[in-house]
Amino acid sequence: MSTPEIIYLIPGEDIEGYPGMAWCESSAPSDHCDPDEAVKYVRADIHESALKRQGNAAKMGMDAAKKDASWREENAKRLLAESNPAALESERAANADLTGEVERLQARVAELEVELSKTIDDEDDAMNQVFFLAQSIQESPECIGIVKRKAGVESISVNLRDYLEDLGVLPVSKDRLFPSHGDGKAGGDA
Repeated sequence: MSTPEIIYLIPGEDIEGYPGMAWCESSAPSDHCDPDEAVKYVRADIHESALKRQGNAAKMGMDAAKKDASWREENAKRLLAESNPAALESERAANADLTGEVERLQARVAELEVELSKTIDDEDDAMNQVFFLAQSIQESPECIGIVKRKAGVESISVNLRDYLEDLGVLPVSKDRLFPSHGDGKAGGDA
């Protein structure tokens, strides 16, 4: 037979029939008993086990509350530091400086783009002038005579355009890259 976990002490009669208290496994064993008058008793080991479970649950709850409170405190400190007027003013000043620097750099980039565009235009103009000058020299007998005298040679076998291409002043023509050999085919040695 197992020992019940809970028993009740209810008003009743003792063995001799006198009014007294009696032990029972129910709070109202008959219709004549009022359950509100019964006193509930729990077995000690069951009661201690329940108290231990409650204690563990309370401890876990307190630990969670401490952890949450610690997190909230740290978060509040961080927010307080971020909302500090001196820190805010410092950040505003840094943002203003960075904005000014960005604007200055954007203006400088725009200036350099304009300069680069002018340089490219100037370079294109200079190349056109060199090419025009080379064409004029190549077609002018007087210029060829001056070049012959200065060079100390009787004949100029090199085309002026080829010379300027060799110097890198003019781009190399296709005819020089792929010379024909009289057979009507382009290309070099096979």
